[in-house]
Amino acid sequence: MRKFKSGLAFLGSIAFFLVASFTGVPTALAKDVVSASTSPPLRFSTYNICGNYCVKADDSGIRVSAVVAETDAAGWKADVVFVQEICKYQYEQIRTQLTPRGFSGHYVPTIAANSSICLNKNSSYGMAVFAKGAIHADATWQPAAESDGLAEVNLLSGTGVETEGITSPCMRVFVQHRSTWVCSVHLWWPKDSTDTAGVAARDANARILYQKVKEWQDKGVPVIVGGDFNGQPWTDATKPFYSSEAVSAVRGTGAMTEVDETDAGEFQGSGVCDGATRCRSGEVTHDGRPTGSLRKIDYIFATSSFFKEVRGDVQARNVSISDHSLLRGTARWADCGPAEPTASALFRVDASGALFRYASHGNGTLAPACKVGFGWGNMSQIARQGSDLIALDQAGALWRYPADPTTGEYSGSTRVNLGSGLSGITAMLTPGDTDGDNTRDLLVRNSLGQLLRYPGTGAGGYNLTAPVTLNAPASGQTWNRYKLLVAAGDFARSAADKPSRPDLIGIDNDGKLWLHRGNSDTDNYDTAADIGQGWQVYTALAAPGDLNSDGNPDLVARDETSGTHGKLWYYKGDGADGYDPKVEIGNGYPKGEPLF
Repeated sequence: MRKFKSGLAFLGSIAFFLVASFTGVPTALAKDVVSASTSPPLRFSTYNICGNYCVKADDSGIRVSAVVAETDAAGWKADVVFVQEICKYQYEQIRTQLTPRGFSGHYVPTIAANSSICLNKNSSYGMAVFAKGAIHADATWQPAAESDGLAEVNLLSGTGVETEGITSPCMRVFVQHRSTWVCSVHLWWPKDSTDTAGVAARDANARILYQKVKEWQDKGVPVIVGGDFNGQPWTDATKPFYSSEAVSAVRGTGAMTEVDETDAGEFQGSGVCDGATRCRSGEVTHDGRPTGSLRKIDYIFATSSFFKEVRGDVQARNVSISDHSLLRGTARWADCGPAEPTASALFRVDASGALFRYASHGNGTLAPACKVGFGWGNMSQIARQGSDLIALDQAGALWRYPADPTTGEYSGSTRVNLGSGLSGITAMLTPGDTDGDNTRDLLVRNSLGQLLRYPGTGAGGYNLTAPVTLNAPASGQTWNRYKLLVAAGDFARSAADKPSRPDLIGIDNDGKLWLHRGNSDTDNYDTAADIGQGWQVYTALAAPGDLNSDGNPDLVARDETSGTHGKLWYYKGDGADGYDPKVEIGNGYPKGEPLF
């Protein structure tokens, strides 16, 4: 919505509500509510902070604080925030606070500086989008004209009393480590229901913007757009975005899902609902001043083929901030869900403490990231055991985290305490059964460089009271010789007449790769065998299982030769203590982030 006219004089709120004919009364169903504690991991927010209507009195920073709060780790944890009617100085204040949280930002002016719109008359006025992730600057992934990862979609201006140009700021960023286009939206605002030229301009805005969105989607890139569309859900302001694959009653012409279209508690109208699951409707987001006609004009759309469990919820309007309500949306990547207990996968904890799983494609490559937890930054050690995760916290308490059977996520609400008192641990491994008793064991390296085995129990825990000290890696040395140490499965197969035992692999400070075969005769490990050199470039080593489905365990390693982003390399194991030459299978894995 906009509140100023030519000459940039303050007008107050301009109504444009297009009246729809309703038949019948909306079904009295419960409204959809998205919760910060239970919603799917992808989180979005859009807020028209009511620039000209409110900003002249904004000397307390309340709008800046409201936008920043959407990204709080203890709150909504938004990955993307779309903002409309924002002054440049507000954008800079928000960006300053969000940059340390890992956010990128993009702002476009729609009214030049010195305009009298903003408190600071040297500030321009416009729109912004913030996303948690790095701007995708690889020109091979996007059109040459947008090789910096930014774009502006210039839309048509209307012909009414308003003079502001319409432009959508867009960025291609790694949203939860997946390359995604995000765009903030503010379509043209008809001055009232009789402004046919204004309606035509707004609807043309929608078609132009969706043409660009479709271009990106057709290239296989997910897109999320959010903002003020200045039209009700059943109008042509939104029709280009709603999916054409929906049932005919709610069909649009696009390929996107709106976060509130499945909110049965807000179904209303005639000819736009399928009667059960979807509706081009939704909870109202604007107070309708000056006419008082409440209406939904704010939206978040996400590419249907890339996202599932798309839901939304309008927050209570803060009249001290805006005549709009803040809209939140949530979703899950369409290909994310529970994994098989024995499935090969790589796990990662990023700088924010979020936990991600990269499933194996079965051909030596990894699927895109799936966020499966948060708050893991306070764990000193983490290892995978089947579909469970075993974690040691900073206080020395040991925990088992079972995977949610429906979502594949890991939550503190279901974790099981396995014991305490494990202090001074510098490495933790979950290799499986190392002593032949058919229970899975825990190995830890202590500060003295000793490798200790805590035998598994039949109850799925470990006997933490009777550790077994395992062989030294070589004569006169401790296990501290290895800067990186992993349990690699049966990397070097045992002789046919001996039971299989899991092996250990380590990288020393000289960059040599060493193998310790599991010995079924001694329930211990053989002394080190040199199986490679030149591994000093790696800052992480992981054993994700069999990535290419040939029955042999593989290795992955992260280097730092490419700078701070970090490349991921795949080494195909041959089952006989050897491996094929490395193959790059990813980038954007910064130093310091645990991989396991």
